[in-house]
Amino acid sequence: MPRLFSYLMTHDTGFAPNPFYKTLTLATCKPGIRRTKKIGDWVAGFASETLVKSSKLKINSQGLIYVMRIGEILSFNEYFFAPDFQNKKPSPQINTLKNFQQDYGDNIYYCDDLGNQQQLPNGSHSLQEMNHDTGGENVLIADKFYYFGRNCLVPEGGWENMGVRIPLGYPTCYGYESDEVAINNICFFLHSKNYGKGIHGNPCLWEEKQIKPTYTKSCHK
Repeated sequence: MPRLFSYLMTHDTGFAPNPFYKTLTLATCKPGIRRTKKIGDWVAGFASETLVKSSKLKINSQGLIYVMRIGEILSFNEYFFAPDFQNKKPSPQINTLKNFQQDYGDNIYYCDDLGNQQQLPNGSHSLQEMNHDTGGENVLIADKFYYFGRNCLVPEGGWENMGVRIPLGYPTCYGYESDEVAINNICFFLHSKNYGKGIHGNPCLWEEKQIKPTYTKSCHK
């Protein structure tokens, strides 16, 4: 039976999660979630008060920033060398403006020939974050996702009325678990608002750079 795991996001830059290049991936941050979740589980990130205060935009507290269904789980090396995810390797410096989406690529970890963990140069995480990130062991690949970023949603009455459990304080390591009813309610809500799968907004902490939305016109449970 599918499960939904919810957590509060303190940052939303397009790095974790990374919704670009045809699929959403979670390859950094949230090691507890990446280590323990299974194919078929759903993961949802909601805007924390910290994110609301740090954004220059007016975004909704507990707004749904993204929800994904896990369709594949890869090791860091599998992810790093997979042909489908080479575009998710980052530009060395943030805000190069050559490819703003690739600036925040999350495909940054691999093992060298001696088995030592290595990190690609990137503008998001330093070597100080490497042990934390790689403690998650896995990269989660979505086979279905909805990413809203700065256009994060809160239904009338709040998510709790839909059976979605959201942490009330500091973000939890493993996510708050909800059942299949909550998943169905989220999908029904998105369907009722005519949101299709894909990207529906820029990340909360981007400047006013524009990306072309990529989504389908239907929402399936």
